[in-house]
Amino acid sequence: MGTPAYWFRLTIKSYPVVDLVYKVRDCTESYTDSTVSHALYYKQEQREGRHSRDVAVKFDWDHSTAHYFNKGKQEHSLTLLPGTFDPLSIFYAFRLHPLKDALEVEQPVTDGKKLVLGRAQVIRREKVKVDAGEFDTYLIQPELKHIGGVFEKSKDAKLNVWVTADDRRIVAKIRSKVVVGHFTGELAAFEGVSP
Repeated sequence: MGTPAYWFRLTIKSYPVVDLVYKVRDCTESYTDSTVSHALYYKQEQREGRHSRDVAVKFDWDHSTAHYFNKGKQEHSLTLLPGTFDPLSIFYAFRLHPLKDALEVEQPVTDGKKLVLGRAQVIRREKVKVDAGEFDTYLIQPELKHIGGVFEKSKDAKLNVWVTADDRRIVAKIRSKVVVGHFTGELAAFEGVSP
């Protein structure tokens, strides 16, 4: 793209025993500008049960427009609001806010087909222990009503994100409850950031 950017990547893979019921193999990638003030590009390869999808969203900030591509073919465009993120980078953008109990944050977010105000709330402060160590964190719950995939299919879906309660705001743990069970991601190690 020729623009300094941050790259975020999330992969989700169900356990072999879950594969027998509902096999999940998802890979989502996101690029933001170097100050994490807006999204630049979003890509999702989704394999969930019998459902598959390959989409991309290109953010054209010169024209304040997002273009949605499905299997390489452009299908949709929409007008962006300043500071719009995609469904993955929005979680990292939230970390830019100084965290405190009961904080609620709104930020525009788009999957290329619709643009909504994404919301997240700090629930409480708590200690978590993961492979990378024990951390003082804030538990954050993002709103999920506009997120697709297994979240969309789950009536009572919930996503909990534990972010360190310091200036680094590292994601230490993620746990989600969905219709086919739950998944947990824990920080195993980190580099380039002082402990």
